[in-house]
Amino acid sequence: MHLVSHRQIGKPVDPYMGDGAQWNDTAAKLGYPVSRSPRPGDVMCFEAGVHDTDPVYGHVAVVEQVKDDGSVLISRSGTGWMAVVTETISQQQLQSMGDGISFIH
Repeated sequence: MHLVSHRQIGKPVDPYMGDGAQWNDTAAKLGYPVSRSPRPGDVMCFEAGVHDTDPVYGHVAVVEQVKDDGSVLISRSGTGWMAVVTETISQQQLQSMGDGISFIH
């Protein structure tokens, strides 16, 4: 299921990105830059089970804002949510997630 559309993030999104946990690998294969440094408008990829995401499929979100303190405001939707929800993830939380997250620029 692809919940983030190209219209939402203003960038092309291939229709075959796979599950949320696969988006970063697929994006890298398609030539998109992927890193651990968030920028507004990025797709944030969560590996399976990271930050309470699905233990098999992972998840994706949109980076809405990177705040001065290093925290990020994200928006996401999907199973269990009936609407788009926002969340602020602190810099400390981001660091604790380690390789379990990445950002597609």
